[in-house]
Amino acid sequence: MGNSKKKYLITIVIIILVLAGGFFLYQLIGKNGSNPKFRMVKVERGEINFVVTATGTINPVINVLTYRLNISKKI
Repeated sequence: MGNSKKKYLITIVIIILVLAGGFFLYQLIGKNGSNPKFRMVKVERGEINFVVTATGTINPVINVLTYRLNISKKI
């Protein structure tokens, strides 16, 4: 096997190992870390149990720009 072919093969093996390691790490962390947990319960009437108090301003996540065109025509 030539020297350049050997370097090429080693590079391909390293890339495959890094990709496989990243995939398994993503599977491990993704299943436990970022997925929200939900609890299903039957809907019942009752009192409010939680109160949220905060100070500050509320800012939108996305700003939507609207444009109005004032076009008039003579009939």
